[in-house]
Amino acid sequence: TSVTNVVKWLQELELDKFITHQIPFSEINKAFDLMLSGQGIRFVMTMD
Repeated sequence: TSVTNVVKWLQELELDKFITHQIPFSEINKAFDLMLSGQGIRFVMTMD
């Protein structure tokens, strides 16, 4: 199915290369500051 094909395609991508920051959710304001200043593009928010 098309969903299966998309999942396979996503697994082949090296998405870690696109992540600029990993920040705990408690620091979400810092993530917005980094984004607005142009220092961050892609964030992974962790639940802590």
